[in-house]
Amino acid sequence: MANPFEKRATEYLRDDEAGFLSLISPEPLRSYFQAEAGRGQLYNILVRVIGTPGSGKTTMATLLEAQMVETVLAEREKEDHGEIVKALEACGVVEKGLQRIAGVRLPMEGEYRDFWELPYDENLKTKLILALIQSRAVLGLARNLQRKRGRTSVEFVPRSDATAALEEIGGADAKRILERAREVERAVYQVGASLVPFTEDSIPRAAIRPFRPFDVIEGVRVVEVDGTKSILKPLVILDDAHTLAPRQFALMFRDLARREIRVARWIMMRLDALPPSTALGEGDGELAPELKPGRDYVDIFLQRAEDRNKSRTVFRSMTRSMADRYLRRHPVFDRRQYRGFETLLSSEPDNLPEQTVARIKDDVARTQERLRIAPARRELLENEIDRYVQGAQGRDVGPEVQLAMLSILMHRYAKRVPQQSLFFGEENPDPRQAIVADSGVADGGRLHLRHSHNRAFHYGLNAISDASSENAELFLHLAAALVDRMEARIINGDPPLLSARHQDKILGDRARQIIQNWNFPFAPNIRNLLGAMARECLEESLKSNAPLDSGANAIGIPQEEFESIRTSESELVQLLHFAIAYNAIILRPNYRQGGQDKRWCLFELGGPAILANSLTLKRGGFLEKRAADLLRYAWLRQ
Repeated sequence: MANPFEKRATEYLRDDEAGFLSLISPEPLRSYFQAEAGRGQLYNILVRVIGTPGSGKTTMATLLEAQMVETVLAEREKEDHGEIVKALEACGVVEKGLQRIAGVRLPMEGEYRDFWELPYDENLKTKLILALIQSRAVLGLARNLQRKRGRTSVEFVPRSDATAALEEIGGADAKRILERAREVERAVYQVGASLVPFTEDSIPRAAIRPFRPFDVIEGVRVVEVDGTKSILKPLVILDDAHTLAPRQFALMFRDLARREIRVARWIMMRLDALPPSTALGEGDGELAPELKPGRDYVDIFLQRAEDRNKSRTVFRSMTRSMADRYLRRHPVFDRRQYRGFETLLSSEPDNLPEQTVARIKDDVARTQERLRIAPARRELLENEIDRYVQGAQGRDVGPEVQLAMLSILMHRYAKRVPQQSLFFGEENPDPRQAIVADSGVADGGRLHLRHSHNRAFHYGLNAISDASSENAELFLHLAAALVDRMEARIINGDPPLLSARHQDKILGDRARQIIQNWNFPFAPNIRNLLGAMARECLEESLKSNAPLDSGANAIGIPQEEFESIRTSESELVQLLHFAIAYNAIILRPNYRQGGQDKRWCLFELGGPAILANSLTLKRGGFLEKRAADLLRYAWLRQ
């Protein structure tokens, strides 16, 4: 039976709107758009929404379409629709329960880029594509709004100061405007679809006559059957704009960024379509120099949250809702009333066998003997661990974890006392710095146990969510592997609950499969880069004294060194560009460690690489390196 987790939400739209809405989580709307809506820029200047593949751009664009918003408002009593309405209110699409923004989504795939291959002047090609976009926007907007039952009319509201342009789009009458839009769409499409390009002199006049409804229209008036009237602000969303040629995109962007346009404009695009310097944190050098971010346009990056802890919490909430909704679409689980995805994942680690725990205890005793740690000092360290365990409130602090913590604290103690004191002086010298048992030491112990005794490390819904690099499609891929195993257990007559050990293995196997299947530019070199980074992070993380507590999952280079290479056209910059654009690496510039003044640029391993190598998902642990190390890693033969 088909696993619904293998499909994205937008694929369910082909079946019905209800199926699509049943899978939508409203959290991304709040997370990414509420702040800009509060600043009043979201619908007044050009907005560019940039994200990695699978980050939910198309899903959000589809949800904001007028017909979808009307469906949600009409059926707000349905389960979960109330939360969607609240999110729509947070980003200004709905106000006091009434629709205020009328959106239409235009997919930019297919013939739009074909126009750039025509043998015309670039200004003419830009004029053709803008005419096609505007004609389809007008037609799509009318089609969206006319679908509602009981609506008697849809009228376009023109600006009072656009008399000449108004005549060119067909006047103030909605019927004439739509007729003119159909005429323009047919004519422009005919030019682009012709097997033999038209000569410039033979291009249909309807295709090149001035047609700029975006310059004229400032609202849409809708009249309901009961006589209620409302004026909605049009929102045109150009989805997948990364398919355009770079120069074609720049010219279109410059035109749409004009401040006199009253129609709201959003452009949805992938991160890899940006110039490398922009993807790595610099301004977009390919746009017109007169365009200034914040004044002429706003960039919203779906993977660059300022508060990373908050963004992780928001994504956890979204994935919890998403997983439950997808599970309800699976007949095998729905028939048996399994409705909560998280309840099917054990949150308790599998206990190691008693014989294994006994071996660990013997290893700790040998460590104590080798490091010449006095029994009295061991007792103090054990008391410190007991203090932590008492406050851990039932978390994963079983006997084996406590023994692993004790081993780490012994090694830390040995490094913090003068060596002559251990070997020739007093039996139980005090360390130069207090030895404390905390959550970092416990995490380090669990990581050590994962690699020394194969104890489960990554399990539970939060771990899957954190390993998804805040990418919805990646979360579904990881969760799908677990659902497949659950389904097999149900078919075999077993309960679907997966143990921590099974979860850890399944997630690791799926992560390695994801990495192996990468086929984007520089994928082999990026696999080399991740492999070398992971090996060095693991080596540091498994040191006997766990110097980085939970461990490392990133490398850092000096920020000034990163800034010097960021704008270059080197192969390393291009490689990093694609690694970041496809979630293989997460960029974290201007990171300050503790109270130090030195700034670092961190390159964090993406979720799949962390799962594949059983590294920590906690952020902040990194190795200090140089840019030359990145280059060496990427071209290192495996």
